[in-house]
Amino acid sequence: MDEEPPGFEVDDRTVAEILDRRLEGGNDGGYLAPADAFRVLELYGIPVAGWRYAGSAEEVLAAARTGEPPLTFPLVVKAHAPAVVHKSDIGAVEVGIEDEAALAEAVAAIAHRVAEAGERLEGFLVQEMVSEGHETIFGISTDPRFGPLLMFGLGGRYVEVFRDVRFGVTPMTRTEAEEMVRGIRCVKLLDGVRGEPPADFEVLVEVLLRLAQIAVRHPRIRELDVNPFLAAPRRNQARAVDVRIRVAEPPGA
Repeated sequence: MDEEPPGFEVDDRTVAEILDRRLEGGNDGGYLAPADAFRVLELYGIPVAGWRYAGSAEEVLAAARTGEPPLTFPLVVKAHAPAVVHKSDIGAVEVGIEDEAALAEAVAAIAHRVAEAGERLEGFLVQEMVSEGHETIFGISTDPRFGPLLMFGLGGRYVEVFRDVRFGVTPMTRTEAEEMVRGIRCVKLLDGVRGEPPADFEVLVEVLLRLAQIAVRHPRIRELDVNPFLAAPRRNQARAVDVRIRVAEPPGA
């Protein structure tokens, strides 16, 4: 008997509402705001680094303190400047922030750099700093012939240099997801080298399958990039650190 793709209990209704807001009023779509993008991952059961969104520099400290649980130092702060694709290119990211005084300094420095670059600053994403694990990438793109395409591979800053990625189509079975994750050239890095513990492959397979489901159920998600996703030895350490989601109405909709 043919293997069936697994199904996950998720909140598709709220995901659809987030996409509706981005497309309302005849809007052609575009990239979701960071808070909405991370929320989509959470609604689909994909683990993310602890985060808060602040609409202004004055709100950053309060955002870091609120929520349950509150964020734990060290922190990372990223500017939300819609036109900036690679934040590090203009110094719009500060990492390793150890206390509230350093947080205030980091926010002021980022705001200054974004202004110098002539970009529009809309807010800040504050995250817990996660560093343990290997950087991987997950993605969804849309092919005119095949529909949604899934991607997995080694991630981080050098993903376009090493190009160690694999692609797959939806719907996807668990066997296909396992073959895709283990099919990258540098899979031995994830298996552990020189005494390093191996990454939890089950988490990687599950994330890929959850993204396959979201690609099928929400075709208005035209592009999705989770980079990096830290593949760690234990399931509770694996986290998505950054995500971009572009939405648009499918052709003929």
